[in-house]
This record gives sequence, structure tokens and C-alpha cells, in this order.
Amino acid sequence: MNLKKSAIIALAVLLLGSTATPAFADDDPSAPPSTTSDAPDVSTMAVPADSQGLATESQASDASSPTVITSTPSLGAPCGSAPLSAGVNICIPAQDSASAQASARAAINAGASAAPEGTEGALRRVSQAKVAAQPTALKTAAAPADFVESPLKPAKFKSAPYFCFQNWGEVQKRRFEQCEGWEANVSLVRYVDDVPEITGTARLEIINYAYTFKSLGQYNEQIEVDFISGTGDAANGLHVTGIVFGGRVYNEDEVVSEDMTVSHPIKAQKALQPDDVLAPGVISTGFGLWSLHLQSPGYNEGYLNSPQFTFRCDNTLKKQSAGCVTPDYVPGMFVPDVNTWTHHLALASASGLRGFSEALPIHFLQDQAAQSRNRKQACKGNNLPAPAGYTCDEYPFASVYEGANSTAAKAAGPRSFAGCYFADSESFGLDGFSHCMINGVENTAGGHSTATFYLKQRIIDGDGFYVILGE
Repeated sequence: MNLKKSAIIALAVLLLGSTATPAFADDDPSAPPSTTSDAPDVSTMAVPADSQGLATESQASDASSPTVITSTPSLGAPCGSAPLSAGVNICIPAQDSASAQASARAAINAGASAAPEGTEGALRRVSQAKVAAQPTALKTAAAPADFVESPLKPAKFKSAPYFCFQNWGEVQKRRFEQCEGWEANVSLVRYVDDVPEITGTARLEIINYAYTFKSLGQYNEQIEVDFISGTGDAANGLHVTGIVFGGRVYNEDEVVSEDMTVSHPIKAQKALQPDDVLAPGVISTGFGLWSLHLQSPGYNEGYLNSPQFTFRCDNTLKKQSAGCVTPDYVPGMFVPDVNTWTHHLALASASGLRGFSEALPIHFLQDQAAQSRNRKQACKGNNLPAPAGYTCDEYPFASVYEGANSTAAKAAGPRSFAGCYFADSESFGLDGFSHCMINGVENTAGGHSTATFYLKQRIIDGDGFYVILGE
């Protein structure tokens, strides 16, 4: 097709890992966030048919090993044949190029059995496919006849915490928070006599932040897009429409549709919940995903997707209402070494037992009868005369699957240490269990602090955690 004097826009979106993160003043929490290298997902649209053929929806790119798509252009050679050196670019047909626009729609809807009409519908189809791929309820329970689920509360926009600005381009996770900050470079491109020409550029900074609560069965997704600078046709900004997907949304209307300039960043927020009704006994997962449409007068729109943040919500705790957590974040329980209970933990750690690092966690066991069997197995026999008021303490805790009655622990056998009043010798290894006679009051207090940790971190059956030993 001869594209002479017809215009095509290319929004070249390069996902960059920043070498210098913005300064941000805040107190340093005791537990550092875990990180992953999942960069934001970017969905490509079509390259003109007489240029490079159709582009396909890209995969999420790793910040350290960027996705390279040779069918889309680099910033220096828009819609040309040069392969990308980093990131992902997007080519979008112009409003006056019906054939190219149809190609764009076909690229987005590739594989869809019934492609919706228009680019907007196509975007929704792609995002809904992501929704369908998510896990369904992990556990189901019939809701009581009088059960009425609490309505979602409107999300409030919050200042992103300091750790969002660490490891720019990587997802940062905590038990009740997830976020990622990244940069995007946008190029507007027109074609004259099949020759591409950059007619405008823009640099954006994006913060995607999601947070939830241990006693509220919803999670809130928010996004901030800052227009840092622009040139040419993008000098005065871009128009941004933001849509969020995932679970049940507080309000199904568009989140935001407004102009973005240097002095006017885009800020939007949504409250979401898993599709499954959180009746008593239900555990379910849900997620949030932002799709941002970028527009400039005379050009078609392009879009990119934020990282997908997954939350697990449940209504399984007797003394708490429904709540949500980051499921793949492994929390740490800080324990200062101040008494006989914590000293036993230090001895157990030094002997190599698991549960003292994020990489080798122990896992909460909810079954009370199984906990009792762990406790009985750990404390039977071989104990020597101990001071009055001393009681048996075990590690791994009786409240974890790796406890003394587990197959691996029984096979490896018990171990003890000098001053513990047990006849067993010291040994070293991941499996097995240790027992020690310690001050009874301190033993009880240690059990209470562990139970408090379970409650505050919304630990449910099977959740992993680890012990952080202090000085």
C-alpha cells in the first residue's frame, strides 16, 4: 500500500531500568521488601503491513534481560528493520489509514474467536484473557443464608512508600503492599513517502502501587503517571485514559480520561476484590492490572500494561473478618535474643535447622490435633532433671508442618544442646528437631508472641514464614 502523505503514529515505549532512583525520605522498616525482576507488561499493536508485518502481544520483559522484538523499531529507527537493543516499541496506524488500522485490530485480537469492534474493545479482550487465566477459588464453602458481603470501600490515593523507589523497574513486595516504578519513552512518528519521521517525544515516569489490609477483604490499585518532558507534537503533553482490570471493581466506569502535562500528572485509584464471594471458609485470589491508553491529536492511541499484582483474600480466621495479603511474600518474625526461649531458637539456628531464612521457610499448621502430636513427639523421653518452673520447648514450632512429628523430622531425629537438660547430643542439618527445657514463663510468652505474629501477618494454613534472630 502506498502510504504517501498518510500519517502513522508510533508510540515507542522503552522500558528502562533506571541507574539512579529518585530520592525519597522515609523511615527504613525493619524487614526489607522482597523483589522480583518482572518489568511492566507492554502490549504491541500493528506495524504497517508494507513495513514489517504484524506485531504480536509482547511478553513481560526482564529488566536485566530485555525482550527483543525484531519486527518493531528502535527509537532511532522508527518502524525500520533495525532490531531493538532494549525494551519494547509500539507502532500504531494513523487515523486516516483504514487498512493499517484494521491490521492493528487484527494484531490485538489474534487468537480471539470473536474480536470486539474497535481498538478499545480489542484492548478489553486482551485484558479479559488475563483475568480468565487467574486461579479460581482455592477453597469453597456455601455461604450462610443470611450472609451479606460487605460492600467495597472507595479506594483512597496514598503517597507511594519509599521502597517503591528502590530497584527501579522491579516489583517490590511486602505482606500488604506491592509496587513498581519505571520509565517510558514515547515517540510520535509520521510517514511521508514511506519514510518514518519522529514528530514528537515524551518521557514518562510511572508508579504503580497496590495495598491491602489484614482485616478488609479488598485490595486497592493506584497509578501515577508523571509527564517529565516532551518535544514536537508531544511538547504540551498527552491524553491518558486509564482502565483497571481484575476481580470485582468498585465502580465500572473509566478510572481516568484527561490530559497529562508537566504540571498535571495522572493519578487514579480503584478498589477491587476477587470474583468469588468471600463467605466464611473461602480462600480466593484476585489481581489488578492497569491498561494505559496514550493519545495525541491527529494520532491513534497506543497503550501499555502495568505489572500484574496478585493478592490472596480469605475469610477463614475465627477472630478476624475477611482480609487480603501478598501470597508469594514470605514474612519474617523478628525475635530478639533476650531470654531462654529466644536462646533456644539461636541454638536451633546454629545447628542448621530450616526456618531461619526466606529461602528455607517453615509453614504454618492450623490443625490443633496435629500440633499436639508435634509437641508430644518433641518432648518425650531423655530429659534430665531441670530447674523448677522449666518446661519443654521445641523447634521447629509445634504449629508448623515441619514439626517434630513430621516424617522428615522423625527420620532425622532429635538434637539438643548443653544446658537444655536433654540427653540427646548436638547434631547438624536441615531436618530433625531440637528440644530444650527453658523457663516456663518465657516459654509461654514466646508462644504468645508467635500467635500474635500469625494474627498480624494473616498467616493461614500452609503459609511460609521464617525467624529473624536479633542481638
